[in-house]
Amino acid sequence: MSKQSEAVKRWRQNTKQKLIMAMGGKCILCGYNKCNDALEFHHIDPNVKETHWGSMRANIKSLKEIVREMKKCALVCSNCHKEIHSSRSETRLPDPCPTIDEEKLWAIHEGVHEDVPKDNCPFCGKLKPTWYMTCSLQCGYKMSSTRKIDWAKYDVLKMYETMSTSEIADYVGCSSGAVLKRIKKLDPMDTIRKQKGSMQKQKVNNTIENKRQINKQLRYIPDAEIIQKYNHLNNYEAVGREYNVTGAAVKRRLRKIFNQQNILIA
Repeated sequence: MSKQSEAVKRWRQNTKQKLIMAMGGKCILCGYNKCNDALEFHHIDPNVKETHWGSMRANIKSLKEIVREMKKCALVCSNCHKEIHSSRSETRLPDPCPTIDEEKLWAIHEGVHEDVPKDNCPFCGKLKPTWYMTCSLQCGYKMSSTRKIDWAKYDVLKMYETMSTSEIADYVGCSSGAVLKRIKKLDPMDTIRKQKGSMQKQKVNNTIENKRQINKQLRYIPDAEIIQKYNHLNNYEAVGREYNVTGAAVKRRLRKIFNQQNILIA
């Protein structure tokens, strides 16, 4: 996993932990609190729902945007969540229903709340919230200076000819952005990236042209034979495999045949 992917995964885990702590830390119905992954956010009124945690988790939002949506939600466990949505269950939310404590959330986020889990800073040893890598910017600068990459070990331009920036990042142990910066430094005119882009474009064009040439073979097959195959297999892709062409080409050919015979085709 690349450094960038690890950072995103860490953000998702830490943000959910903060939200759970600010919403009481347990299911409001049964009190379950063993595993964060089994706790979910249920919209009290589905009519005011704009988005959901899965979407915000996939497309990272600011904490302010997340809080705005969490004010509409209650913290429940997976089992209770399913029971709430089941028509065969009588499980219902309490009225009034507790939601997120915004003041507590910001205190947790800033690391000043008493419930915040803490560990030691790897550089100065001071206590810090577990979701921060260091206790301060000064220690953060120290950490970044110790993680400097010896680029002289790697022929990045040679690697870039056959590998993507994310693949290089995984191999070197850095972010894709750091790889791009190195490439731009070594190749300020951006010739390699342009050359690689044109080669990829040519490869795509060649693939499309090859498909066209293959699909042209279909015009030499009698109409009756294609119709017979289609009636037997009842699937464009299956007919295409019989003649080594695409299903789309078979569909176009059948449309042409049936239009000439004034027969509709789905």
